[in-house]
Amino acid sequence: ADSLEMAVDESSIRVSGSAIAFMFTVVSKIGDMTIELSPIDVFTVGDDGLLTSMKAYWGGSDMRTVVA
Repeated sequence: ADSLEMAVDESSIRVSGSAIAFMFTVVSKIGDMTIELSPIDVFTVGDDGLLTSMKAYWGGSDMRTVVA
């Protein structure tokens, strides 16, 4: 990739017990093409405050390609 950017939608952050979920967008630019992916990540945190697991949820409709 020529460039890679990531941004978290802070309004999408949800916390419940030891689970944290949020949506973010990854923008990858390759030449004249831009690919955007908007997955939802879910993390769990242990009693020690460290991450114990992570899952990403996304499908084909979460990916967009733009040709300039």
